[in-house]
Amino acid sequence: MTYQCGTMTNNKGFTLLEVVVAVVILSVSLTVIIQIYTNYIKHLRADTEQIESIQKVKRYIYHITEIDSPIPKIKVETKETKYGISKEIFLIDENEVLFRYKF
Repeated sequence: MTYQCGTMTNNKGFTLLEVVVAVVILSVSLTVIIQIYTNYIKHLRADTEQIESIQKVKRYIYHITEIDSPIPKIKVETKETKYGISKEIFLIDENEVLFRYKF
């Protein structure tokens, strides 16, 4: 309620400044939330790939110990990636089993 020249007026609603401030706060918080969510999804995919590669290695190990077959040859390939980081890929029977990055 505001008083003007001895009369009382009742202003209802929000001012333009209040609406703009609310929109800015909402947009900043949504931007942060979306960034956190996309980073979570990226790391989830990377973790899933790492778990699958570990499971492949376990399957090969169990297969070798159960059947008493000869140990397959492990081939190591190195690929250069960005910024001087190399990726070592371990292959068993030409199947990619595991990889690691060397700095």
